[in-house]
Amino acid sequence: MEANRNHKDTLFSLVFSDTSVLVSLYNALSGNNYSADTPVTLETLDSAIYLGIHNDLAFKIDDKIVVLVEQQSTVNENMPLRMLMYLGRVLEKIVKVSAIYHNTLVEIPKPEFFVLYNGVKKHVPHKTLSISTAYKVKTGTSGLELTVDVYNINGGYNEALVSRCAELYGYSDVIDTIRRFAKQGGDAVAYDVTAAVTLAIKDCIKRGNALSALLKAKSSEVMNMLTTEFNMDTALQVRYSEGEAKGEVRGEAKGIVKGRIE
Repeated sequence: MEANRNHKDTLFSLVFSDTSVLVSLYNALSGNNYSADTPVTLETLDSAIYLGIHNDLAFKIDDKIVVLVEQQSTVNENMPLRMLMYLGRVLEKIVKVSAIYHNTLVEIPKPEFFVLYNGVKKHVPHKTLSISTAYKVKTGTSGLELTVDVYNINGGYNEALVSRCAELYGYSDVIDTIRRFAKQGGDAVAYDVTAAVTLAIKDCIKRGNALSALLKAKSSEVMNMLTTEFNMDTALQVRYSEGEAKGEVRGEAKGIVKGRIE
């Protein structure tokens, strides 16, 4: 389960709603070297227009590629399906409906899909999710395959990739710093979320984090975003742990012990 978020109410969405940083982000994710003046157009879905459907980030680069990016603190195995649905909506924005009924081929930008993972649970540096995994019929070929590249952007993972985009590195550093402060405190007592976020923002600005200017200019907005986001993540983690614990209790009642069956 994921928290219900409105578009642009997270630091990630705020940072990457600025088209000037999207070429750098795409170069980092794809390994390409588009120049900084490459034309970029935001195509992110707005939940107010698309009846509650929204994604974190979608943009066209050089009018040839449409990139869909999601930031997640938990890896959702349904991301290929979700990306497919997002792509359909994005293409509705890009292509005139009447054009698809003409005999002339309608050219569309090539889609690419990425998930940036920064959750607290250990995760591999890179994983590919495929929509074909969800097919009820596993044999034979299908006319549709969609793959999503999942990259772990926590500190110590994919450092070469993350460092290619200053804003992505800055974002990762902000999240890591909040978690570091959340585990510290007087008499070994962890700071609460609000205190941890406050201290982390001050620390990142002092160290010259790539997002320092944004953290200063929109300090109250960023503070509210991060506090809400971390509180939601904590609530979901507690809910998941409670559900896992209840499952173990039920299993033990049936003679099933985690890791073995008695």
